[in-house]
Amino acid sequence: DSLSTNANRAGRNLSFKNNLIEIAARAEYTFFSVHDVGRTGRYLLDFRTYINIGAALVYSNPKAEYNGTNYSLRKLQTEGKKYSAFQFALPVALGMYYTYKRTNRFGFEVGWRWTLTDYLDDVSDRYPDTTGMDPIAIALSDRSGEGGKAGTEGYPSKDNYSYNYETGVGSP
Repeated sequence: DSLSTNANRAGRNLSFKNNLIEIAARAEYTFFSVHDVGRTGRYLLDFRTYINIGAALVYSNPKAEYNGTNYSLRKLQTEGKKYSAFQFALPVALGMYYTYKRTNRFGFEVGWRWTLTDYLDDVSDRYPDTTGMDPIAIALSDRSGEGGKAGTEGYPSKDNYSYNYETGVGSP
């Protein structure tokens, strides 16, 4: 967030790293193709365009660095909620390829994954009640004070990024 040009994100100052591992099954439909144009075997052209859709299982374990140490955010429950490391996703793609001389294939694919979770980055919609939370989890759940931008000119107040349950100030 600290590098964002969006003032709200820069002021929030959260950061994470996540190596996702996915296993997926997809069904593909070819909607335009040209095969061996003359049907004589002398043409070596193969061109196809396709769309595919499927289902995927994704392993996710977001981490953040704090004081030189990497911490697993999922285990710390920095938002006060427990969620699984395994999530479902729906992959969809549109692509094309061109086969040259029956041995070389060139193409590209544009794909999108709809995930059925909002916790790939360990942030969803609210800051937690930090009562009883691990001190490291508390520090990683609200990093707006670390960047020095929250509350300065052009950036929202720090109260926009944290919630005081006693006074009701901030965004829950």
